[in-house]
Amino acid sequence: MLTAPARPDTGGDALQALGRGAALSGLLAGAAGLATAEVLGRLLPGASSPVLAVGARVVGLTPASLRGPAISTVGTADKPLLLLGILLVCAGLAAWGGVLALRSPRRAEALVAVLSLVVLAAQLGQPHAGPAAVVVAAALLLVTVGVLRSLLRLAPGGAGQDRRAFLTRGVVVGLGVLGAGGVVRYLQQRADVSALRTAVGLPVPVRRAPGDLAAADLRVPGMPDVLTSNAVF
Repeated sequence: MLTAPARPDTGGDALQALGRGAALSGLLAGAAGLATAEVLGRLLPGASSPVLAVGARVVGLTPASLRGPAISTVGTADKPLLLLGILLVCAGLAAWGGVLALRSPRRAEALVAVLSLVVLAAQLGQPHAGPAAVVVAAALLLVTVGVLRSLLRLAPGGAGQDRRAFLTRGVVVGLGVLGAGGVVRYLQQRADVSALRTAVGLPVPVRRAPGDLAAADLRVPGMPDVLTSNAVF
């Protein structure tokens, strides 16, 4: 006896697609908000990098009994591992926030607000913190929430799903994040060079040698001049 093939669980498939789309929306929104905050944190006087500020705060709150053995174990990789851990935590929270927004958009936005306050508190703990730290935290909040809302409207499996528009908007956001990452890297390299120039300086002489240095030239054939002209130098 022939039986009809079982129907695919379209409801379950739709829920899975919606969950994946929401998680991806959360990741992209979190990346966009953090990238914007990183750029502003390096451009505005009185602000700082959110990731670096949170990392410094984590190090400051870690007991010395735990910090010492950890540094001894990983050596010079302690800072990269710390920053990587912060980024992974941010990615996990962003994906979870995207899924949470399906059930309760206000709770998801409250989560972003709490994280923005954490970033603000970490920045205000930096030595040269100023009012611009508020701008960085506000940008993190507004960009993340705005991008999340924009993507969730088009997420696959949702009421207003539009796969092509969702992918197009997601690619645009991703390219924007990559561009912001390039700007952050450029600004970091420029800051490193400026710091090196500031650190390297000529020592101030204790006393100036008396007399005319030009008169000390012995005019011996083959011996270089005491004073070197700018053109030759």
